[in-house]
Amino acid sequence: MGEDLSKRISEIVPKFLETYDLVHEWEEFGLFERASKSLLHDSGKIDKFLNIPDPRFNSISWARDVDWLIDQVYFSFYWMDAFAKYFEEKHDSSKGPYGDYWPASYYADNCMLGIYSCRDKIALMVWAFYCPFDITKKEEVLDFHKIMKRLNHPVKYAIKADDSQEFWNALNGLNDSVFNKEIAEYRHKKIHRREPKIIMGPIENCHFRDYTFPVLDPNEEEEWKNQMKAKGDSPQVIESVMRNSVFDGVMYRRKSVNDLLVSYSDVKDQIERAFKKTLKVAVTCFDILDSRLFPK
Repeated sequence: MGEDLSKRISEIVPKFLETYDLVHEWEEFGLFERASKSLLHDSGKIDKFLNIPDPRFNSISWARDVDWLIDQVYFSFYWMDAFAKYFEEKHDSSKGPYGDYWPASYYADNCMLGIYSCRDKIALMVWAFYCPFDITKKEEVLDFHKIMKRLNHPVKYAIKADDSQEFWNALNGLNDSVFNKEIAEYRHKKIHRREPKIIMGPIENCHFRDYTFPVLDPNEEEEWKNQMKAKGDSPQVIESVMRNSVFDGVMYRRKSVNDLLVSYSDVKDQIERAFKKTLKVAVTCFDILDSRLFPK
């Protein structure tokens, strides 16, 4: 087993490095590296003043969180793509349809959740520039949409943020369907304990595992019978199925939950588009912070 694992790793690492090189060619990568180094280098000027009274500098702590989280997404993206390439290379389509491949799914999962979290962190970085909030109090740590409302209507929320429009315009680049629909739907399933199943190929011919459901609506019972009729089941078979599906006076049926199936190609596309947007917005917000906290 050790030899097999060693062989697999030796085949996967070159694919990791291939993706690493491709990502480093992204324009967004270069811009973020420049903006991050500039802001965090300038922030070193205040490190010796640990009790600096200006609360705006708390935004630097959040900037470091953003930088740290983006590194995690990079790392996960490299491995996700490497494992996916390895799977594609080794998959024998003659042995059946594509299925899931947990190493690629694991890192795709990290990317999806990390990118969504990074959007909140960038917004909190900006929010810290205007509002000295207590990170230990859950109600004071706002999410992206709540921060956007406050930055867009500072007077309504009694906030002194006359110069917030530039930040708001930048953050609004993350307020689109890529985040609010695609990434949010994936995250929504995760936090509600409905695990998305990433399929490495087309999902049309894939059948997800079945779950048991109570049949409480007479219309659903009739629909079930009609489905069996459409498949060619005889009245005797249908009657037998219905009779044997009752337990303790309640009818149950097994059904697949195919809305949990997602194609890897779709997930990768969503991750790449969302990540590039995240990097672009982070660059703009880092640059604005740098110019306001450390005017040259």
